[in-house]
Amino acid sequence: MPTASTSFSFTTTGVALGPVDTKLAAAYIDQLEYETPAEDLVLINCVPADQEDDVLCTRTVDFQLASLGAAAIDAVTQIYISSAINSTRVLAYDQADGGFKNGFSGSATPRQSAGSAVNDELVFSIIAPEAFTSLDTITVEITAQLVGSGTVYPFSYSFVVEDLTKPELAEILWFTPFRCRVKFNEPVLQTDDVGGAQFVKYWPGGAEILDATHVKIAGARLSEDWVGQFVALYGSIIPTNNGTREISGVDITAGVLTVTPGALAMDSGDDTDSAGTIVQRRTISATISSYKLAARLAEEGAGTYPLDAERTQVAFCPMPTAAASVPASELLDGENPDEYVYLTWHDGISFGRLYTLHAVGPQDVWENAADSELDFTSPTFGRPAKRFRMWSTQIIPGTDMKEDLEASCQLRKMAVVLQDAQDQLWYAADQIQQAYDPYSCPDHWLDWLLIHEGNPFTFPLETNNQKRKLLAALRGFYRNLGSDKNIEDMLFTLLDIHFEVVPYNTRTAWVLGDPVKGRLGYTTTLAPSTARMKNSYNIISPVILTNEERRIVWDVATWADPIDLHLVRIVEPGHVLPGLTGWILGVSVLGTNTTL
Repeated sequence: MPTASTSFSFTTTGVALGPVDTKLAAAYIDQLEYETPAEDLVLINCVPADQEDDVLCTRTVDFQLASLGAAAIDAVTQIYISSAINSTRVLAYDQADGGFKNGFSGSATPRQSAGSAVNDELVFSIIAPEAFTSLDTITVEITAQLVGSGTVYPFSYSFVVEDLTKPELAEILWFTPFRCRVKFNEPVLQTDDVGGAQFVKYWPGGAEILDATHVKIAGARLSEDWVGQFVALYGSIIPTNNGTREISGVDITAGVLTVTPGALAMDSGDDTDSAGTIVQRRTISATISSYKLAARLAEEGAGTYPLDAERTQVAFCPMPTAAASVPASELLDGENPDEYVYLTWHDGISFGRLYTLHAVGPQDVWENAADSELDFTSPTFGRPAKRFRMWSTQIIPGTDMKEDLEASCQLRKMAVVLQDAQDQLWYAADQIQQAYDPYSCPDHWLDWLLIHEGNPFTFPLETNNQKRKLLAALRGFYRNLGSDKNIEDMLFTLLDIHFEVVPYNTRTAWVLGDPVKGRLGYTTTLAPSTARMKNSYNIISPVILTNEERRIVWDVATWADPIDLHLVRIVEPGHVLPGLTGWILGVSVLGTNTTL
Protein backbone atom coordinates (compact mmCIF):
# COMPACT_ATOMS: atom_id res chain seq x y z
CA MET A 1 0.00 0.00 0.00
CA PRO A 2 1.37 3.51 -0.73
CA THR A 3 2.55 5.38 2.36
CA ALA A 4 2.80 9.01 3.27
CA SER A 5 4.94 10.79 5.84
CA THR A 6 3.78 13.31 8.38
CA SER A 7 5.53 15.00 11.28
CA PHE A 8 4.26 16.09 14.68
CA SER A 9 5.58 17.00 18.11
CA PHE A 10 4.40 16.03 21.56
CA THR A 11 5.24 16.84 25.17
CA THR A 12 5.90 14.43 28.03
CA THR A 13 6.42 15.44 31.68
CA GLY A 14 6.52 19.04 30.56
CA VAL A 15 9.49 18.61 28.18
CA ALA A 16 8.94 19.42 24.50
CA LEU A 17 10.47 16.89 22.16
CA GLY A 18 11.54 17.44 18.58
CA PRO A 19 9.54 16.48 15.48
CA VAL A 20 8.93 12.79 14.93
CA ASP A 21 8.39 11.26 11.48
CA THR A 22 6.06 8.31 11.14
CA LYS A 23 4.51 6.45 8.25
CA LEU A 24 0.74 6.27 8.00
CA ALA A 25 -1.46 4.33 5.62
CA ALA A 26 -2.50 6.57 2.73
CA ALA A 27 -5.51 6.45 0.45
CA TYR A 28 -5.56 7.35 -3.21
CA ILE A 29 -8.30 7.99 -5.77
CA ASP A 30 -8.22 5.30 -8.42
CA GLN A 31 -10.71 6.97 -10.74
CA LEU A 32 -12.55 10.28 -10.57
CA GLU A 33 -15.60 10.93 -12.71
CA TYR A 34 -17.84 13.99 -12.94
CA GLU A 35 -21.55 13.54 -13.44
CA THR A 36 -23.79 16.47 -14.23
CA PRO A 37 -26.30 16.66 -11.34
CA ALA A 38 -29.99 17.02 -11.97
CA GLU A 39 -30.08 20.08 -9.70
CA ASP A 40 -27.82 23.13 -9.41
CA LEU A 41 -28.11 23.16 -5.60
CA VAL A 42 -27.23 20.07 -3.51
CA LEU A 43 -27.24 19.00 0.15
CA ILE A 44 -23.97 17.37 1.22
CA ASN A 45 -21.91 16.37 4.29
CA CYS A 46 -24.86 15.58 6.56
CA VAL A 47 -23.85 14.60 10.10
CA PRO A 48 -25.77 12.56 11.20
CA ALA A 49 -26.30 11.07 7.76
CA ASP A 50 -29.59 10.27 6.08
CA GLN A 51 -31.08 6.95 7.33
CA GLU A 52 -28.37 6.64 9.99
CA ASP A 53 -29.40 4.83 13.19
CA ASP A 54 -27.85 4.56 16.64
CA VAL A 55 -27.06 8.29 16.54
CA LEU A 56 -25.68 9.66 19.81
CA CYS A 57 -28.09 11.64 21.98
CA THR A 58 -26.44 14.97 21.21
CA ARG A 59 -28.09 18.23 20.16
CA THR A 60 -26.07 19.03 17.02
CA VAL A 61 -26.97 18.63 13.35
CA ASP A 62 -24.40 19.55 10.70
CA PHE A 63 -24.81 19.80 6.92
CA GLN A 64 -23.81 21.88 3.93
CA LEU A 65 -25.60 23.45 0.95
CA ALA A 66 -23.51 23.81 -2.22
CA SER A 67 -24.21 25.53 -5.54
CA LEU A 68 -22.74 23.55 -8.43
CA GLY A 69 -23.01 26.41 -10.87
CA ALA A 70 -21.90 30.03 -10.87
CA ALA A 71 -24.89 31.33 -8.87
CA ALA A 72 -24.69 32.27 -5.20
CA ILE A 73 -27.02 30.85 -2.56
CA ASP A 74 -29.80 33.31 -1.83
CA ALA A 75 -30.30 34.48 1.79
CA VAL A 76 -33.77 32.92 2.16
CA THR A 77 -32.90 29.45 3.56
CA GLN A 78 -35.35 27.93 6.07
CA ILE A 79 -34.82 24.83 8.23
CA TYR A 80 -37.42 22.79 10.14
CA ILE A 81 -36.59 20.09 12.72
CA SER A 82 -39.24 17.41 13.40
CA SER A 83 -39.51 14.86 16.23
CA ALA A 84 -41.52 11.67 15.69
CA ILE A 85 -41.90 10.97 19.41
CA ASN A 86 -43.14 14.46 20.29
CA SER A 87 -45.08 14.87 17.02
CA THR A 88 -43.58 18.35 16.58
CA ARG A 89 -42.26 20.31 13.60
CA VAL A 90 -40.37 23.40 14.68
CA LEU A 91 -38.82 26.21 12.64
CA ALA A 92 -35.15 26.15 13.66
CA TYR A 93 -33.70 28.70 11.23
CA ASP A 94 -35.03 31.44 8.96
CA GLN A 95 -32.25 33.29 7.20
CA ALA A 96 -34.55 36.09 5.98
CA ASP A 97 -35.94 36.67 9.49
CA GLY A 98 -32.96 36.95 11.77
CA GLY A 99 -31.56 33.43 11.71
CA PHE A 100 -32.09 30.88 14.50
CA LYS A 101 -35.54 30.51 16.06
CA ASN A 102 -37.35 28.79 18.96
CA GLY A 103 -34.33 28.16 21.14
CA PHE A 104 -32.12 26.72 18.39
CA SER A 105 -28.59 28.09 18.07
CA GLY A 106 -25.38 27.38 16.21
CA SER A 107 -23.76 28.78 13.11
CA ALA A 108 -24.68 29.41 9.48
CA THR A 109 -21.53 30.27 7.55
CA PRO A 110 -21.65 31.41 3.90
CA ARG A 111 -18.39 30.90 2.06
CA GLN A 112 -16.80 30.75 -1.36
CA SER A 113 -15.51 27.55 -2.81
CA ALA A 114 -12.08 27.47 -4.43
CA GLY A 115 -12.07 29.61 -7.56
CA SER A 116 -15.52 31.06 -6.95
CA ALA A 117 -16.31 34.77 -6.77
CA VAL A 118 -19.63 34.38 -4.92
CA ASN A 119 -20.88 32.66 -1.75
CA ASP A 120 -21.79 29.35 -3.33
CA GLU A 121 -21.64 27.34 -0.08
CA LEU A 122 -23.62 27.59 3.16
CA VAL A 123 -22.32 25.51 6.10
CA PHE A 124 -24.68 24.84 9.03
CA SER A 125 -24.08 23.61 12.57
CA ILE A 126 -27.42 23.61 14.36
CA ILE A 127 -27.72 23.07 18.13
CA ALA A 128 -31.14 22.03 19.42
CA PRO A 129 -32.45 23.42 22.75
CA GLU A 130 -32.41 19.92 24.29
CA ALA A 131 -30.68 16.63 23.60
CA PHE A 132 -32.47 14.26 21.25
CA THR A 133 -34.72 11.65 22.85
CA SER A 134 -33.74 7.99 22.84
CA LEU A 135 -35.14 6.10 19.82
CA ASP A 136 -36.62 9.28 18.35
CA THR A 137 -36.68 9.79 14.58
CA ILE A 138 -35.42 13.27 13.75
CA THR A 139 -36.28 14.77 10.37
CA VAL A 140 -34.45 17.78 8.96
CA GLU A 141 -36.24 19.78 6.22
CA ILE A 142 -34.48 22.52 4.27
CA THR A 143 -35.73 24.92 1.61
CA ALA A 144 -33.21 27.09 -0.26
CA GLN A 145 -32.85 29.11 -3.48
CA LEU A 146 -30.12 30.35 -5.78
CA VAL A 147 -29.80 34.04 -6.52
CA GLY A 148 -31.81 34.97 -9.61
CA SER A 149 -33.33 31.50 -10.19
CA GLY A 150 -36.65 31.73 -8.31
CA THR A 151 -36.65 27.94 -7.96
CA VAL A 152 -37.23 26.58 -4.45
CA TYR A 153 -35.08 23.54 -3.68
CA PRO A 154 -36.58 21.29 -0.96
CA PHE A 155 -34.38 18.81 0.92
CA SER A 156 -35.31 16.35 3.64
CA TYR A 157 -33.50 13.59 5.51
CA SER A 158 -33.97 11.61 8.75
CA PHE A 159 -31.97 9.71 11.32
CA VAL A 160 -32.77 7.60 14.41
CA VAL A 161 -31.35 8.35 17.86
CA GLU A 162 -29.59 5.63 19.85
CA ASP A 163 -31.48 3.41 22.27
CA LEU A 164 -30.93 4.53 25.87
CA THR A 165 -34.08 2.90 27.21
CA LYS A 166 -33.40 0.49 30.06
CA PRO A 167 -35.14 -2.89 30.00
CA GLU A 168 -38.00 -3.17 32.46
CA LEU A 169 -39.79 -6.10 34.04
CA ALA A 170 -43.14 -6.51 32.33
CA GLU A 171 -44.74 -9.57 33.91
CA ILE A 172 -44.11 -12.65 36.02
CA LEU A 173 -45.80 -16.04 35.62
CA TRP A 174 -45.50 -18.65 38.38
CA PHE A 175 -45.72 -22.33 37.41
CA THR A 176 -44.99 -23.69 40.88
CA PRO A 177 -43.98 -22.02 44.16
CA PHE A 178 -40.37 -22.78 43.14
CA ARG A 179 -40.33 -21.78 39.48
CA CYS A 180 -41.49 -18.77 37.47
CA ARG A 181 -41.05 -17.12 34.10
CA VAL A 182 -40.14 -13.44 33.90
CA LYS A 183 -40.74 -11.22 30.90
CA PHE A 184 -38.91 -8.00 30.03
CA ASN A 185 -40.39 -5.29 27.84
CA GLU A 186 -37.63 -5.77 25.25
CA PRO A 187 -35.04 -8.42 24.31
CA VAL A 188 -32.24 -8.85 26.83
CA LEU A 189 -28.88 -10.63 26.62
CA GLN A 190 -29.34 -14.35 27.20
CA THR A 191 -26.03 -15.06 28.95
CA ASP A 192 -25.05 -16.11 32.48
CA ASP A 193 -22.43 -13.39 32.88
CA VAL A 194 -22.99 -10.10 34.68
CA GLY A 195 -25.21 -8.10 32.34
CA GLY A 196 -27.00 -11.20 31.10
CA ALA A 197 -30.56 -12.08 32.06
CA GLN A 198 -29.39 -15.51 33.29
CA PHE A 199 -26.79 -14.24 35.77
CA VAL A 200 -27.39 -16.47 38.81
CA LYS A 201 -24.44 -18.03 40.67
CA TYR A 202 -25.46 -20.51 43.38
CA TRP A 203 -23.29 -22.08 46.05
CA PRO A 204 -25.30 -24.62 48.11
CA GLY A 205 -22.73 -24.45 50.89
CA GLY A 206 -19.54 -22.79 52.02
CA ALA A 207 -20.70 -19.26 52.83
CA GLU A 208 -19.36 -17.65 56.00
CA ILE A 209 -20.51 -14.41 57.63
CA LEU A 210 -17.39 -12.67 58.94
CA ASP A 211 -18.92 -9.58 60.55
CA ALA A 212 -21.72 -7.06 60.11
CA THR A 213 -20.84 -6.18 56.50
CA HIS A 214 -18.61 -8.94 55.11
CA VAL A 215 -19.37 -12.36 53.63
CA LYS A 216 -16.93 -14.98 52.38
CA ILE A 217 -17.90 -17.74 49.94
CA ALA A 218 -15.52 -20.69 49.88
CA GLY A 219 -14.44 -21.79 46.42
CA ALA A 220 -16.07 -18.87 44.60
CA ARG A 221 -14.20 -16.98 41.89
CA LEU A 222 -15.17 -13.41 42.69
CA SER A 223 -15.50 -10.58 40.21
CA GLU A 224 -15.49 -6.81 40.66
CA ASP A 225 -18.41 -6.74 38.19
CA TRP A 226 -20.57 -8.08 41.02
CA VAL A 227 -20.78 -4.64 42.62
CA GLY A 228 -24.41 -3.52 42.45
CA GLN A 229 -25.71 -7.11 42.17
CA PHE A 230 -27.44 -9.03 44.96
CA VAL A 231 -26.12 -11.65 47.39
CA ALA A 232 -28.70 -13.83 49.14
CA LEU A 233 -27.92 -15.97 52.19
CA TYR A 234 -29.81 -18.95 53.53
CA GLY A 235 -29.18 -21.39 56.39
CA SER A 236 -27.77 -19.12 59.06
CA ILE A 237 -28.88 -19.93 62.60
CA ILE A 238 -29.44 -16.20 63.10
CA PRO A 239 -32.71 -15.35 61.28
CA THR A 240 -31.77 -11.76 60.48
CA ASN A 241 -28.76 -12.98 58.48
CA ASN A 242 -30.95 -14.79 55.99
CA GLY A 243 -32.13 -12.66 53.11
CA THR A 244 -30.89 -10.56 50.21
CA ARG A 245 -28.50 -7.61 50.28
CA GLU A 246 -26.71 -5.51 47.69
CA ILE A 247 -23.01 -6.05 46.99
CA SER A 248 -21.14 -2.77 47.55
CA GLY A 249 -17.58 -4.05 47.32
CA VAL A 250 -15.51 -7.07 46.23
CA ASP A 251 -12.09 -8.01 47.60
CA ILE A 252 -10.86 -10.56 45.07
CA THR A 253 -7.62 -11.27 46.93
CA ALA A 254 -9.33 -12.09 50.23
CA GLY A 255 -12.40 -13.59 48.57
CA VAL A 256 -14.71 -11.35 50.57
CA LEU A 257 -17.87 -9.45 49.66
CA THR A 258 -18.98 -6.22 51.30
CA VAL A 259 -22.78 -5.95 51.56
CA THR A 260 -25.20 -3.07 52.09
CA PRO A 261 -27.05 -2.74 54.35
CA GLY A 262 -24.98 -4.66 56.87
CA ALA A 263 -26.50 -5.66 60.22
CA LEU A 264 -25.15 -9.20 59.87
CA ALA A 265 -24.07 -11.30 62.83
CA MET A 266 -20.96 -13.45 62.60
CA ASP A 267 -21.78 -17.05 61.68
CA SER A 268 -19.24 -19.57 60.41
CA GLY A 269 -21.81 -22.35 60.17
CA ASP A 270 -20.19 -24.29 63.06
CA ASP A 271 -22.25 -24.88 66.20
CA THR A 272 -20.28 -25.60 69.36
CA ASP A 273 -21.04 -26.76 72.88
CA SER A 274 -19.99 -25.06 76.10
CA ALA A 275 -16.54 -26.61 75.76
CA GLY A 276 -16.04 -25.20 72.29
CA THR A 277 -16.39 -28.55 70.54
CA ILE A 278 -18.11 -28.47 67.16
CA VAL A 279 -21.31 -30.46 67.44
CA GLN A 280 -22.85 -29.51 64.10
CA ARG A 281 -21.72 -28.03 60.82
CA ARG A 282 -24.52 -26.15 59.14
CA THR A 283 -24.63 -25.36 55.44
CA ILE A 284 -25.00 -21.66 54.68
CA SER A 285 -26.00 -21.23 51.05
CA ALA A 286 -25.33 -18.16 48.95
CA THR A 287 -26.52 -16.84 45.61
CA ILE A 288 -25.11 -13.97 43.56
CA SER A 289 -27.63 -12.76 41.01
CA SER A 290 -29.36 -9.86 39.31
CA TYR A 291 -32.65 -10.63 41.04
CA LYS A 292 -34.13 -9.99 44.46
CA LEU A 293 -37.54 -11.00 45.75
CA ALA A 294 -38.72 -8.71 48.54
CA ALA A 295 -41.83 -8.64 50.66
CA ARG A 296 -44.05 -5.70 49.90
CA LEU A 297 -45.46 -4.78 53.28
CA ALA A 298 -48.57 -2.65 53.47
CA GLU A 299 -49.02 -0.32 56.42
CA GLU A 300 -50.49 -2.23 59.33
CA GLY A 301 -53.91 -1.00 60.36
CA ALA A 302 -54.62 0.81 57.08
CA GLY A 303 -57.94 0.29 55.36
CA THR A 304 -61.03 -1.46 56.64
CA TYR A 305 -60.75 -3.52 59.84
CA PRO A 306 -60.19 -6.41 60.24
CA LEU A 307 -59.76 -8.39 57.01
CA ASP A 308 -58.16 -5.79 54.75
CA ALA A 309 -56.22 -7.72 52.10
CA GLU A 310 -53.54 -5.03 52.15
CA ARG A 311 -52.49 -6.04 55.66
CA THR A 312 -49.89 -8.64 54.85
CA GLN A 313 -46.57 -10.07 55.90
CA VAL A 314 -44.56 -12.78 54.17
CA ALA A 315 -43.05 -15.85 55.80
CA PHE A 316 -41.05 -17.00 52.75
CA CYS A 317 -38.88 -14.73 50.66
CA PRO A 318 -36.82 -17.19 48.60
CA MET A 319 -33.55 -16.63 46.77
CA PRO A 320 -32.95 -17.61 43.12
CA THR A 321 -30.74 -20.62 42.50
CA ALA A 322 -30.83 -20.96 38.70
CA ALA A 323 -31.86 -19.13 35.54
CA ALA A 324 -32.42 -20.44 32.03
CA SER A 325 -33.56 -19.26 28.62
CA VAL A 326 -37.06 -19.98 27.37
CA PRO A 327 -37.30 -22.04 24.14
CA ALA A 328 -39.46 -20.57 21.39
CA SER A 329 -41.47 -23.81 21.36
CA GLU A 330 -42.79 -22.95 24.83
CA LEU A 331 -44.11 -19.53 23.75
CA LEU A 332 -46.95 -18.35 21.55
CA ASP A 333 -46.20 -17.75 17.88
CA GLY A 334 -44.57 -14.39 17.30
CA GLU A 335 -43.20 -13.96 20.82
CA ASN A 336 -39.49 -13.26 21.21
CA PRO A 337 -37.70 -15.79 23.49
CA ASP A 338 -35.02 -13.18 24.26
CA GLU A 339 -37.59 -11.24 26.30
CA TYR A 340 -38.06 -14.14 28.75
CA VAL A 341 -36.06 -15.98 31.41
CA TYR A 342 -36.89 -18.88 33.73
CA LEU A 343 -36.02 -18.45 37.42
CA THR A 344 -35.79 -21.26 39.98
CA TRP A 345 -36.00 -20.45 43.70
CA HIS A 346 -34.53 -22.13 46.79
CA ASP A 347 -37.75 -22.08 48.82
CA GLY A 348 -41.34 -21.90 47.77
CA ILE A 349 -42.91 -18.47 47.62
CA SER A 350 -45.71 -17.64 50.09
CA PHE A 351 -49.22 -17.95 48.68
CA GLY A 352 -51.37 -14.92 47.95
CA ARG A 353 -48.90 -12.39 49.37
CA LEU A 354 -47.61 -9.02 48.19
CA TYR A 355 -44.11 -9.09 46.65
CA THR A 356 -41.74 -6.96 44.61
CA LEU A 357 -39.28 -8.49 42.16
CA HIS A 358 -36.14 -6.43 41.57
CA ALA A 359 -33.95 -6.86 38.47
CA VAL A 360 -30.66 -4.95 38.36
CA GLY A 361 -28.14 -5.52 35.60
CA PRO A 362 -29.71 -7.45 32.69
CA GLN A 363 -28.83 -5.56 29.51
CA ASP A 364 -30.48 -5.11 26.15
CA VAL A 365 -28.55 -5.32 22.88
CA TRP A 366 -27.52 -1.64 23.30
CA GLU A 367 -25.97 -2.42 26.71
CA ASN A 368 -28.64 -0.52 28.62
CA ALA A 369 -28.82 -2.18 32.05
CA ALA A 370 -32.13 -2.81 33.78
CA ASP A 371 -32.91 -1.29 37.16
CA SER A 372 -36.51 -2.32 37.44
CA GLU A 373 -39.13 -3.34 39.98
CA LEU A 374 -42.31 -5.33 39.45
CA ASP A 375 -45.04 -5.46 42.09
CA PHE A 376 -47.23 -8.55 42.09
CA THR A 377 -49.40 -10.73 44.27
CA SER A 378 -48.26 -14.33 44.39
CA PRO A 379 -50.81 -16.92 43.18
CA THR A 380 -52.54 -19.40 45.46
CA PHE A 381 -51.56 -22.39 43.28
CA GLY A 382 -54.98 -24.00 43.38
CA ARG A 383 -55.51 -23.67 47.13
CA PRO A 384 -59.19 -24.47 47.89
CA ALA A 385 -61.18 -21.44 48.97
CA LYS A 386 -62.62 -23.31 51.97
CA ARG A 387 -59.25 -24.40 53.28
CA PHE A 388 -58.36 -23.47 56.86
CA ARG A 389 -57.35 -19.81 57.29
CA MET A 390 -55.39 -18.90 60.40
CA TRP A 391 -56.07 -15.15 60.33
CA SER A 392 -59.86 -15.16 60.51
CA THR A 393 -62.54 -14.43 63.05
CA GLN A 394 -63.36 -18.16 63.09
CA ILE A 395 -59.97 -18.85 64.66
CA ILE A 396 -59.03 -15.59 66.39
CA PRO A 397 -61.64 -13.36 68.08
CA GLY A 398 -62.20 -10.12 66.23
CA THR A 399 -61.43 -8.05 69.32
CA ASP A 400 -58.02 -9.73 69.57
CA MET A 401 -57.35 -9.05 65.92
CA LYS A 402 -58.26 -5.37 66.31
CA GLU A 403 -56.17 -4.99 69.44
CA ASP A 404 -53.16 -6.65 67.79
CA LEU A 405 -53.34 -4.52 64.64
CA GLU A 406 -53.43 -1.39 66.77
CA ALA A 407 -50.40 -2.52 68.76
CA SER A 408 -47.34 -4.58 67.80
CA CYS A 409 -49.01 -6.89 65.22
CA GLN A 410 -47.19 -9.87 66.73
CA LEU A 411 -50.30 -12.06 66.58
CA ARG A 412 -50.81 -11.16 62.94
CA LYS A 413 -47.17 -12.05 62.13
CA MET A 414 -47.41 -15.40 63.89
CA ALA A 415 -50.64 -16.22 62.01
CA VAL A 416 -48.93 -15.39 58.71
CA VAL A 417 -45.95 -17.64 59.44
CA LEU A 418 -48.15 -20.57 60.45
CA GLN A 419 -50.44 -20.05 57.46
CA ASP A 420 -47.60 -19.92 54.95
CA ALA A 421 -46.02 -23.07 56.40
CA GLN A 422 -49.35 -24.88 56.18
CA ASP A 423 -49.84 -23.73 52.59
CA GLN A 424 -46.46 -25.17 51.63
CA LEU A 425 -47.23 -28.52 53.30
CA TRP A 426 -50.69 -28.72 51.72
CA TYR A 427 -49.25 -27.89 48.30
CA ALA A 428 -46.66 -30.66 48.64
CA ALA A 429 -49.38 -33.13 49.64
CA ASP A 430 -51.63 -32.05 46.77
CA GLN A 431 -48.79 -32.60 44.28
CA ILE A 432 -48.51 -36.31 45.07
CA GLN A 433 -51.42 -37.05 42.75
CA GLN A 434 -49.67 -35.03 40.02
CA ALA A 435 -46.46 -37.07 40.17
CA TYR A 436 -47.34 -39.02 36.99
CA ASP A 437 -48.95 -36.10 35.16
CA PRO A 438 -46.75 -35.26 32.13
CA TYR A 439 -47.52 -31.55 32.41
CA SER A 440 -47.36 -31.21 36.21
CA CYS A 441 -44.58 -33.52 37.37
CA PRO A 442 -41.19 -32.06 38.39
CA ASP A 443 -38.62 -31.64 35.63
CA HIS A 444 -36.23 -34.14 37.21
CA TRP A 445 -38.90 -36.87 37.00
CA LEU A 446 -39.31 -36.64 33.23
CA ASP A 447 -36.49 -38.99 32.20
CA TRP A 448 -37.62 -41.62 34.70
CA LEU A 449 -41.26 -41.36 33.59
CA LEU A 450 -40.25 -41.76 29.93
CA ILE A 451 -38.49 -45.00 30.83
CA HIS A 452 -41.47 -46.07 32.94
CA GLU A 453 -43.85 -45.44 30.03
CA GLY A 454 -41.65 -47.46 27.64
CA ASN A 455 -40.13 -44.73 25.49
CA PRO A 456 -38.82 -46.68 22.45
CA PHE A 457 -36.84 -43.85 20.89
CA THR A 458 -33.14 -43.07 21.21
CA PHE A 459 -33.05 -39.62 19.65
CA PRO A 460 -32.21 -36.84 22.14
CA LEU A 461 -34.93 -34.55 23.45
CA GLU A 462 -33.50 -31.06 23.79
CA THR A 463 -36.07 -29.43 26.08
CA ASN A 464 -38.34 -30.43 28.94
CA ASN A 465 -41.26 -29.28 26.83
CA GLN A 466 -40.42 -31.95 24.21
CA LYS A 467 -40.17 -34.58 26.94
CA ARG A 468 -43.56 -33.63 28.35
CA LYS A 469 -45.21 -33.72 24.91
CA LEU A 470 -43.78 -37.15 24.12
CA LEU A 471 -44.68 -38.45 27.59
CA ALA A 472 -48.28 -37.30 27.18
CA ALA A 473 -48.58 -38.92 23.73
CA LEU A 474 -46.73 -42.24 24.24
CA ARG A 475 -49.74 -44.31 25.28
CA GLY A 476 -51.71 -43.10 22.27
CA PHE A 477 -48.76 -43.95 20.02
CA TYR A 478 -48.74 -47.52 21.29
CA ARG A 479 -52.51 -47.90 20.84
CA ASN A 480 -52.40 -46.73 17.21
CA LEU A 481 -49.30 -48.56 15.97
CA GLY A 482 -49.33 -49.66 12.35
CA SER A 483 -51.12 -46.83 10.53
CA ASP A 484 -49.82 -44.02 8.36
CA LYS A 485 -52.11 -41.59 10.20
CA ASN A 486 -50.41 -42.48 13.47
CA ILE A 487 -46.98 -41.78 11.95
CA GLU A 488 -48.16 -38.36 10.80
CA ASP A 489 -49.67 -37.60 14.24
CA MET A 490 -46.53 -38.68 16.06
CA LEU A 491 -44.28 -36.52 13.90
CA PHE A 492 -46.55 -33.51 14.33
CA THR A 493 -46.53 -34.00 18.11
CA LEU A 494 -42.74 -34.09 18.23
CA LEU A 495 -41.81 -31.59 15.51
CA ASP A 496 -44.91 -29.43 14.89
CA ILE A 497 -44.62 -30.23 11.17
CA HIS A 498 -47.43 -31.63 9.03
CA PHE A 499 -45.85 -34.58 7.21
CA GLU A 500 -47.58 -36.76 4.61
CA VAL A 501 -47.06 -40.51 4.32
CA VAL A 502 -47.53 -41.70 0.71
CA PRO A 503 -46.89 -45.03 -1.11
CA TYR A 504 -43.54 -45.31 -2.88
CA ASN A 505 -45.24 -45.66 -6.31
CA THR A 506 -48.47 -43.71 -6.69
CA ARG A 507 -49.06 -44.14 -10.43
CA THR A 508 -52.50 -45.40 -11.44
CA ALA A 509 -53.17 -48.32 -13.81
CA TRP A 510 -52.84 -47.94 -17.59
CA VAL A 511 -56.30 -47.73 -19.18
CA LEU A 512 -56.47 -49.28 -22.66
CA GLY A 513 -58.16 -47.01 -25.19
CA ASP A 514 -58.04 -43.93 -22.97
CA PRO A 515 -56.12 -41.20 -24.86
CA VAL A 516 -55.15 -39.48 -21.59
CA LYS A 517 -54.51 -42.36 -19.17
CA GLY A 518 -53.18 -44.87 -21.67
CA ARG A 519 -50.37 -43.26 -23.64
CA LEU A 520 -47.21 -45.31 -23.88
CA GLY A 521 -44.28 -43.37 -22.52
CA TYR A 522 -46.45 -40.72 -20.85
CA THR A 523 -48.60 -42.58 -18.30
CA THR A 524 -46.46 -45.65 -17.78
CA THR A 525 -43.60 -46.06 -15.29
CA LEU A 526 -41.34 -48.87 -14.26
CA ALA A 527 -43.01 -50.63 -11.31
CA PRO A 528 -41.10 -51.77 -8.22
CA SER A 529 -39.30 -55.01 -8.94
CA THR A 530 -39.58 -56.59 -5.48
CA ALA A 531 -42.33 -57.25 -2.97
CA ARG A 532 -40.47 -55.09 -0.44
CA MET A 533 -40.56 -52.09 -2.74
CA LYS A 534 -44.25 -52.63 -3.49
CA ASN A 535 -44.90 -52.23 0.25
CA SER A 536 -42.69 -49.17 0.67
CA TYR A 537 -43.58 -45.56 1.28
CA ASN A 538 -42.17 -42.03 1.24
CA ILE A 539 -42.61 -39.29 3.86
CA ILE A 540 -43.23 -35.87 2.33
CA SER A 541 -42.00 -32.89 4.35
CA PRO A 542 -43.27 -29.37 3.61
CA VAL A 543 -40.02 -27.82 4.91
CA ILE A 544 -36.29 -28.44 4.78
CA LEU A 545 -35.33 -30.51 7.82
CA THR A 546 -32.31 -30.38 10.09
CA ASN A 547 -30.20 -33.47 10.67
CA GLU A 548 -31.78 -33.86 14.13
CA GLU A 549 -35.29 -33.65 12.65
CA ARG A 550 -34.45 -36.24 9.97
CA ARG A 551 -33.25 -38.62 12.67
CA ILE A 552 -36.53 -38.21 14.56
CA VAL A 553 -38.54 -38.87 11.37
CA TRP A 554 -36.58 -42.04 10.60
CA ASP A 555 -36.75 -43.34 14.19
CA VAL A 556 -40.48 -42.71 14.50
CA ALA A 557 -41.40 -44.11 11.09
CA THR A 558 -39.32 -47.28 11.34
CA TRP A 559 -40.76 -47.98 14.79
CA ALA A 560 -44.39 -47.13 14.09
CA ASP A 561 -45.00 -48.49 10.59
CA PRO A 562 -46.58 -51.93 9.99
CA ILE A 563 -44.20 -54.87 9.85
CA ASP A 564 -44.67 -55.28 6.09
CA LEU A 565 -44.14 -51.59 5.18
CA HIS A 566 -40.80 -49.89 4.72
CA LEU A 567 -39.70 -46.24 4.58
CA VAL A 568 -37.72 -45.54 1.38
CA ARG A 569 -36.92 -41.84 1.66
CA ILE A 570 -37.85 -38.51 3.21
CA VAL A 571 -38.80 -36.04 0.47
CA GLU A 572 -38.11 -32.38 1.24
CA PRO A 573 -38.77 -29.28 -0.89
CA GLY A 574 -36.52 -29.24 -3.96
CA HIS A 575 -35.96 -32.99 -3.81
CA VAL A 576 -36.79 -34.54 -7.21
CA LEU A 577 -37.91 -38.14 -6.94
CA PRO A 578 -36.02 -40.36 -9.40
CA GLY A 579 -37.93 -42.72 -11.64
CA LEU A 580 -41.26 -40.92 -11.59
CA THR A 581 -41.04 -39.15 -14.95
CA GLY A 582 -42.25 -40.93 -18.06
CA TRP A 583 -39.95 -42.15 -20.86
CA ILE A 584 -40.93 -40.46 -24.13
CA LEU A 585 -40.31 -42.62 -27.19
CA GLY A 586 -38.20 -40.83 -29.81
CA VAL A 587 -37.28 -38.09 -27.33
CA SER A 588 -35.82 -39.69 -24.21
CA VAL A 589 -32.20 -40.89 -24.20
CA LEU A 590 -31.38 -44.23 -22.64
CA GLY A 591 -29.15 -43.73 -19.63
CA THR A 592 -29.96 -40.02 -19.42
CA ASN A 593 -33.73 -39.83 -18.96
CA THR A 594 -34.13 -43.23 -17.34
CA THR A 595 -33.35 -44.41 -13.83
CA LEU A 596 -33.92 -47.68 -12.10
